[in-house]
Amino acid sequence: MLSIEDAIAIYSRACRAWWRHNAAAQAGKKAEACRTVGDKEGVEVWQRVKTEVEKLDRAGLPYFLGR
Repeated sequence: MLSIEDAIAIYSRACRAWWRHNAAAQAGKKAEACRTVGDKEGVEVWQRVKTEVEKLDRAGLPYFLGR
């Protein structure tokens, strides 16, 4: 079973592959959508995905999911 940290790391890379330079903004929108419906856990997770995407962006890593 994956830990939440593993899932966030995987999803962050997937989001960058799907949304490229827009990935952090999209993750932020997902967090806001969760906030709108009162999903506190969803807000926290999507905020963590956004933070991880921003770290990957700053590191200059490529957008693809390759190894």
